[in-house]
Parts: sequence; structure tokens; C-alpha cells
Amino acid sequence: MAFRALPSLLACGLAVFAGEPVDELFARHFAPDQPGVAALLRTNGKVQVRKAYGMASLELGVAMRPDHVFRIGSITKTFVAVVVLQLVEEGKLALDSPISAYLKDAPKAWEKVTVAHLLSHTSGITDYLSGPQGGYGALRTKRLSLDQLINTFRSWPLQFEPGSAFRYSNSGYLLLGQLIVAATGRAFPQELAARITGPLGLRHTSGGDPDALTPGLVTGYTNGAHPAFIAYLDGAYTDGCMTSTVDDLAAFAEALHGGKLLKPETYRRMTTPFRTANGHATEYGFGLFIRTSNGHILYGHGGDIFGFHGELEADPEARAVAVVLHNGDQFGAHRTVAAEYLSRRMLALAQGKPLLEPAAVALGPEHLAPLAGTYVGPSGQRVLSLEGGRLVSRHNGGEPVALEAASPTTFFLPGQEMRLRFTLEQGRATAVQRYEDGGEADPVALRVD
Repeated sequence: MAFRALPSLLACGLAVFAGEPVDELFARHFAPDQPGVAALLRTNGKVQVRKAYGMASLELGVAMRPDHVFRIGSITKTFVAVVVLQLVEEGKLALDSPISAYLKDAPKAWEKVTVAHLLSHTSGITDYLSGPQGGYGALRTKRLSLDQLINTFRSWPLQFEPGSAFRYSNSGYLLLGQLIVAATGRAFPQELAARITGPLGLRHTSGGDPDALTPGLVTGYTNGAHPAFIAYLDGAYTDGCMTSTVDDLAAFAEALHGGKLLKPETYRRMTTPFRTANGHATEYGFGLFIRTSNGHILYGHGGDIFGFHGELEADPEARAVAVVLHNGDQFGAHRTVAAEYLSRRMLALAQGKPLLEPAAVALGPEHLAPLAGTYVGPSGQRVLSLEGGRLVSRHNGGEPVALEAASPTTFFLPGQEMRLRFTLEQGRATAVQRYEDGGEADPVALRVD
């Protein structure tokens, strides 16, 4: 649903949320002498919250401002999807055509991969950042063109039949960059300027040329206050190398959901969850994650790159857009808060239904021990263990996270959307289900140990 078709909410007294509640939300998670954040909430195109916290440069002692420029990582993918869909509308690309129709040197393994598969992360092409060459760790010191980057993964076998599953792939969006060149003769940054940033007047948004001098660009930090290494992957424009501001990103989202960039039918396809061959609806359309929070459908994308972490999210029903951009690889003093967690809480203010952090309750080992074990479901394996009197979760071999109890069967990760709900039988957990605060639940994972 586009912004233009919705009623105004200004009469609901939304502006009262632009003060203390938002300040308290950010102050709980952020130290004023640490890497900072710019945050924006707009409804009906009018600013309700526009604030900055913390530091843009620790070395120079420069405080963060709302108009500072950030690297936006994979938020870039929404811009890429719009450019590709505009080319589809012009007949220069076709969603259901194999990419080999445009890329004459495409390997045989890609012969069933379509443009729609690349846009929806259902191509089966392995993400080059998780491949055998070691991802950014091995590539970041090399100056690689788009073709050279694609050559790093073009010989790899597919992970699954195209269209049969969803698996996030930066490789697919690099290939979309190659399709843009094939269709127009110009690289993505030039098409971006001609089709989006120029017409919309987004003066502080660019394609992310690593050699360009970007006025107002803040310093990125990692592991707290350590400057992040900048990788110079020259061809990775469509992967996640754009720079922008909270104001420009909000204006872009309002134009997209307001019908100014795509035709209604094209916009409907972009904002409809892609269905795999077996009919399963993913949480992704074309360049947008589509999720439910607080009873509202949200459309957005996050981004993480070289010491930057951000989220752009829109709620067309509430005519609201929230943007959170942070110059660190995780948000806040304790590195436990996700930008998505903050953007959704700002949107909840626009919805008139604030999302509140659960209250933690103390549980003894007699309550926690029966929950520890190994659980397997469609999203993989989750191992829960009792460590230092806390229930600790490891999902698919990832980093351990300590959970807080909201009840004997419900746990949460402070500063994140994740919740876990256990099923008990005769005092022992037999299943666990992950869900997001105010959102939908994942399939149940059954205990296997």
C-alpha cells in the first residue's frame, strides 16, 4: 500500500513523542563519548524526530549531527532493486528471463537463474562473502572491478535449485550490477544519479566511489572505539557501498512507497513476499525485507559494512519512515542493540502503540537446566546451555548470546527483536520457537538431544 492512499495521523498528537521517550530510548543504549548515531522519524513527510547522539569522530572530537553522511551497507540493495525494476518497466530487462539472456558469458550452472531470483535471494548462487576465498577478510586489500569480483564465485556450484529456497546472497546483487551495465551501458552509480538521486534531489547520496571525497562522511568504528578498516572493492557498488543521510533515505522511502518511482503493479511485486517453488512465502520481496511488527507490515532493509550499522524501515499504514544510522558495527556502548530494534520502536510511536522491553525475572538453575539442550528446526540448529547462571543461546554455530527470562518459558535478548518461547512436557523443554517482538513466529524447533 502506497503512502499517497492513506489518511493523516497528525491529528493523533504524534508530535508529543518527539521529546523524552525517544531520548530515553537512545540514552539507555548509547554513551555520549562513543561512536554515535543519527535517527529520524517522519510521518506524512513531516519530521517528528530528527536527532543525533554520540561522536562522528573520536579522534577529532566531532559530535554527531543529523545531517552527517554514513556508509549504508546493504540498504543499497533497495536502490539497486528500484533501478532494475525501472529497467523492467522499460522493457530492457524481464523478471522471468534467465540472466544468461543478458550475460552471454554466464556459466552453465546459472542457466535457470532469472532476474527475479537475483532480486529475491533465491538464485542458489553462493554469497561470495562466505565462500572459500575468505570473504572481506581476504578481498579487502585488493582493488577488484565488478567483473573480477564476479570471477571469484562464477565457478562455484549452486547451493540449491534456483527458486527453491531463500538464502541471502551478496553475489546476486553484484550480478544485478552487471545486468544494469548490460542493459544501459552505464554502471550503477550513473544510473542511480539519473533515475533516483538526481530527480529526487538527494544531494548527499552517492554510489560509494571509494576514491571520492565525501563531505560530511563520519568515521566508522569496530569493536567499540577502534577505527574500522575500509575495503576498496571497486566493483561492489550494488553489493552495499552507497553513502547517504537519514534525510535522504527517508525521502527515498517516501518516494518509493508514495508511487513516485515505480508503476503500481511493479511496486506490488516488489513489496510482495517472494514464494519459492513449493509455495513457501519468504520474508523478502525485491530488495526489501517484509515483516510484521506491532500488528503492522513493515518494509525495509538493514546494512552493515566496515564499521557502519543502519536500518531504513517504512510503515505505509502509519505513513511513517524511520531511519537509524550508526558509525559502529553494533549500536551503543554495550554493542548489544540492533538498529532495527530502534527503528521499530520509533515506528511504534507513530503507530500509537509503543513497544516495551520485557521485564526480566530471576530464575534459578532448577528452572533453567530443563531448557538446556539442542533444538533443530527449519532455520537450523540452536544449542542452549547453562553458563554462569544464565541461559546462553548459539544459533547455527554463531556467537553465544546470554538471554534474560521474561517468564519460566519465555526469554529475550535485551536490545534485540529476538524472543524464545519454550514448550514444556513434564518439566522438561521439548521444543522452542523463535519470534520477534510484536511480529510473527518462526517454525518450531524440536529438541533432539
